[in-house]
Amino acid sequence: MKTDVVIIGAGLSGLRIAQQLHAAGIDVKVLDSRKRVGGRIHSKHIANDFGEGGLDMGPSWFWPWQKRMMALMQELDLEAGIYEQYSDGLSVAEYRNGQLLKQAGIASMAGSLRLKGGLKTLVDALSSRLASDDIQLDTQVTAVAMVDDGVDVSYRHNGELNTIVASHVVLAAPPRVIAQTIQFSPAWDANNQDLMNHTPTWMAGQAKFSASYAKPFWREQGLSGDGVSEIGPLGEIHDASSASGAPYALFGFVGVPASARGGRGEDIKEAAIEQLTRMFGSEAASPTAIFYKDWAEDNLTATDSDRAGPRAHAHQTVTTEPHWNQSLYWAGSETASTSSGDNGYLEGALDAAERVVEQITSKLAV
Repeated sequence: MKTDVVIIGAGLSGLRIAQQLHAAGIDVKVLDSRKRVGGRIHSKHIANDFGEGGLDMGPSWFWPWQKRMMALMQELDLEAGIYEQYSDGLSVAEYRNGQLLKQAGIASMAGSLRLKGGLKTLVDALSSRLASDDIQLDTQVTAVAMVDDGVDVSYRHNGELNTIVASHVVLAAPPRVIAQTIQFSPAWDANNQDLMNHTPTWMAGQAKFSASYAKPFWREQGLSGDGVSEIGPLGEIHDASSASGAPYALFGFVGVPASARGGRGEDIKEAAIEQLTRMFGSEAASPTAIFYKDWAEDNLTATDSDRAGPRAHAHQTVTTEPHWNQSLYWAGSETASTSSGDNGYLEGALDAAERVVEQITSKLAV
């Protein structure tokens, strides 16, 4: 099989590249090890008697000044689904001695934006712009090799090993994961291998917990749903309710280090409900559904090095210049420009996609 471009990774960056190249008349094939598109964008769908919505267990927010995200929302006709993070009311702080303090003006994500149905709505809209056979999921790329007529991409799907020959290959998955799962020929030199291994994967050391409820009892108490705790297990909490209100939800980032929470998901979920009950009242003890996602236990996101962090957004280390005689390209949020401050954000994934599309179309103009 031959194609113009193979994209390894069906996250936001990979899908945006594929959608734009497809629109330009360039043949693309997207391969991803997961059984879904989105990569770290992962929304849990809720549909019950109290409403319908999506809870983001990966990235949740974007901001009005992020021009690429806002332009993409407009391009995909998703503007009507954008809504502002709920932040009205008092925040709750829980101190180590058990004291609770309710205070105004510290809703840390005030002014940020969310998308109706969760960010899965965005990646689904992007993938819908591609041909049905442009994306192949549940597919593990095993090797990438330069050959006389292009680049061989070997992959395993349904137990069978196959190969695609492409003119260009885009690496749109976390550099550390790529370094550990794909064999390259020629092999990376020691400097590039070191850069790949030392590029942190954003969110890889994180875990998120969400609980949905029949009503927003915290809002009825004059609370925003924002909270911080020195006791935990949730270190930072926010309102995660859907655009229309119901289903209502609270979510939090687990403050327990990845090294201490491995295999303890059930204990953490139980402790998180106890914490929400302490901070927001007895009604928090009866959620309609709970969700927990530990990205550090996701081998398609995290490596052993990632499980130690980072605790802030990643900083680029891999080079963004094409390799192998202009045939191999890096994408993904970790490879976005650091000067803009978008590295590690959704906007950074689109920044990287924009760069790669320009690099490839200059070679494959049709």
